[in-house]
Amino acid sequence: MIGSQFYLMAVMFGYIWLRLQHIDVGTLEPFLTPDQHQAIAQAGLTTEEFLRAVYVSTWSLVGALTLIYQSAMAIYYHRRRGRSRWR
Repeated sequence: MIGSQFYLMAVMFGYIWLRLQHIDVGTLEPFLTPDQHQAIAQAGLTTEEFLRAVYVSTWSLVGALTLIYQSAMAIYYHRRRGRSRWR
């Protein structure tokens, strides 16, 4: 069980790396409202710059949470390995 947590973490990091290598913000633009377009323009950003920053931030957060969660699960399984219900 411990090894599977690190395997899953590696798979997730690979997927996150793939997503960050192929950023397509064009598919996200239709979800913005006119008010959001206006707020982005007032902030001095283009819509593409804003969506790229949100995209990278989101996938970076997913990576950080994956690291924390999978590491915690590996520690949990490591600590439980010493104890057995059947003793």
